[in-house]
Amino acid sequence: MITNDRIAKALAQFIRSIVSYQRKYDFGRSAVNAPEVDFPNFKALENQGKQLFLCPLNNNGAGCFGCHTTEAFVSANPGPQNNGLDASSTNDLGAGETFP
Repeated sequence: MITNDRIAKALAQFIRSIVSYQRKYDFGRSAVNAPEVDFPNFKALENQGKQLFLCPLNNNGAGCFGCHTTEAFVSANPGPQNNGLDASSTNDLGAGETFP
């Protein structure tokens, strides 16, 4: 039977299985001292996209790094965690509700 709980567990297991290894980002990151430096193996638009991800909204970025704060792009900070499956949540309305 398909339930919200089973979907959440399946998604959690899938996310845990994603491991970046010898990918373009990994090679670029290993070539520089900090993630905000342009990666030499990235095209100009790829580096621009990386800058959008890393820069806050008030600095012409997309603000993604505000929540995806670690090298693994997961949050080290408490904040919205709702994935949208629990429509009746009253204590965590997700990032979409928190950052309209």
